Amino acid sequence: MKKKILIALLVVACAVGIGLAGFFGYRALAPQQAEETTESETTEPTETAATSEEADFSSISDVASLTTIEACYHHVAKFTYEADEGLTGVWKHGYKKAWREYDAKAYFGIDASKVTTSREEATVTVKMPHATLVGEPKITGMGNLIVETGFWTDFTDEDEQQMSRIAQEGIANKASNDTSMINRATENAQKILKQWAQSVGKAYGEDLTVEFEFVD
Repeated sequence: MKKKILIALLVVACAVGIGLAGFFGYRALAPQQAEETTESETTEPTETAATSEEADFSSISDVASLTTIEACYHHVAKFTYEADEGLTGVWKHGYKKAWREYDAKAYFGIDASKVTTSREEATVTVKMPHATLVGEPKITGMGNLIVETGFWTDFTDEDEQQMSRIAQEGIANKASNDTSMINRATENAQKILKQWAQSVGKAYGEDLTVEFEFVD
């Protein structure tokens, strides 16, 4: 009888020991599993919200004002006064002929205030005028004045001032009709504005197509 009781107690003790071992083993493992679960959750990649901001071209007029190009010229100013009629004309009295070479600079560009943009999806349209002469050309150097006069005829200070006016008018007329420089300035403005617009697009993560429309 005592032997049976002892065996029963041993069985109970073993059962209790196994139960406690299982309980504490579970408690020891539970935090680790929770930690692993937490770590797994925090390392999962999260999606970044896409930005709805588009490229800003509001400063295009400032860029357009920087597209001006310079042209250098070598030109000639000249005038002729015919001799008096009558007997004095025999000696070419009053006859004057003058010649002077000179250098000048002129600038060509577009009217930046007229440059605008519009957009449709990935295409940006730049509206701009053709280039023109900007301001008045400037004379940068004058050569020697060559003068031929008739008998008893002087080349006066007023005549020299007239030569300066002729030179200024001549270079202004030449530059304003210089289609080669006007075309070059127009193409230069298109090139710079296209590069700028595309670089702005890239800054916003956009690959843009740039087209042009003239508004003359």
